[in-house]
Amino acid sequence: MAGAGVAGLILSASGDGFQLLFAIVLALSVLPTVGVWFGLREVRDEETVTDEPTLPSEPETQLFRSRIKEFFRLLRELSGPASVGMLIAASAYMVHGLFPILATEYAGLSTAQAGLIYSLSAAVFLIAGPFYGWITDRYGRLVGIASRSAANIGSSVMYMVSPTFVGMAAARSVDDVGKAAFRPAWASAITDIAAKDPPRKGRRLGTLDAMQEVGEIAGPALAGILWQTGGVFALFGVRIAIAIVAEISAIIVFGELRNYRPLLRIPTWVRKNRRRGSA
Repeated sequence: MAGAGVAGLILSASGDGFQLLFAIVLALSVLPTVGVWFGLREVRDEETVTDEPTLPSEPETQLFRSRIKEFFRLLRELSGPASVGMLIAASAYMVHGLFPILATEYAGLSTAQAGLIYSLSAAVFLIAGPFYGWITDRYGRLVGIASRSAANIGSSVMYMVSPTFVGMAAARSVDDVGKAAFRPAWASAITDIAAKDPPRKGRRLGTLDAMQEVGEIAGPALAGILWQTGGVFALFGVRIAIAIVAEISAIIVFGELRNYRPLLRIPTWVRKNRRRGSA
């Protein structure tokens, strides 16, 4: 998000041109390559020799089949949270890549105005992230997970009813608030799910992450089809529908608030008085 914020400032400062931004991106892309070249070295074969015996490897086709079977078995086992992650990611990423087109072609904003919106939304995200991390610790994961779908619905309505600079900035900010709310809650949820089966912890995390990536790929593809066939209202109508299904699924799968009891923090002086009274 910091990169998006800086890119927005560069676009705002440079007007409608992208040349300066692309030049800076190219320069920054070279830095990791230089760091890897000088900071990492390849380990030679003699340095990798260990005392552990090497086991005969399975045939490649058999190993591939066993991994595919394991993936689908885990997918059935984790169908609830995997579906929530996929639906929320699909709804969120339907607009993520299309925002520059929405801002310039649909709302008629300039490139500089779109860049300024990127910077504002990045600042909102940086503030909302730690806040929703505290919310997740205090009130449970459902608040953050459900907030992502609610933000998708709210921002979709705002994009449709107010295609202006203020409306687009507000919609983008609401979107990023939902993103900030979702990340800590989702990370906490999948970590807890994976920890319930320590020997397969990595595979569980990998399965849930793979389904979220499926949503991130399917969302933009679906958005492109809807944009070309039905226009903006078809795009946001379907996005709202997916977000509603994701919201209901999140409540069913992560319904922690049903049995939630607030943690009452009793002041120290009250506890002391209670002890004296009981004595």
